[in-house]
Amino acid sequence: FALRIKALPPTRLPNAQCVGDFMLSYGFSKGKEKTSSGTPTYLTGELFYLAIRVEGKGNVTLAPAPFIQFSDSFLLSEPVSQIEWQRKEGKLWGQKTFRDELQAAFRNDYPLGPAQMFYFSPSEATYDSLQTPTLPVKIIGKDIPQLLKVNQLNRFYQQKIKTGTTEPPMRIP
Repeated sequence: FALRIKALPPTRLPNAQCVGDFMLSYGFSKGKEKTSSGTPTYLTGELFYLAIRVEGKGNVTLAPAPFIQFSDSFLLSEPVSQIEWQRKEGKLWGQKTFRDELQAAFRNDYPLGPAQMFYFSPSEATYDSLQTPTLPVKIIGKDIPQLLKVNQLNRFYQQKIKTGTTEPPMRIP
């Protein structure tokens, strides 16, 4: 038995390394009160979680976190992922869930999303994309602008860790 691996066609799509047929869904993983419109509601500064799930047949274990745009009013952490998979009839099936931890600094009605991912579909023999609708969230309470200062410091130190220095660049006169 010989396994032949075909190269994927070239693409300019970002993070399109998954091969398979997938579905994409997301929602809040910490339930809260809902307004009369059904929108989840949280207090400023309160932690809540957005779970994004990629599921289907294929190499779901290689799925990168789907791209999602957040407002600058949110403090967020790197997504944590969890994988569940199984082999069924010689094929890999599974799901990978990404969990983003969020805190909002300002009260407002925010649209989160859409979440988007790209992959290669062998059944269609082409690259494809998945996109979820936006997910509304309502933030109530007193504005906490200092929360974002913490976020700016976190980004500063994360960048310094990547570059390996906390020293400012040296100027040569």
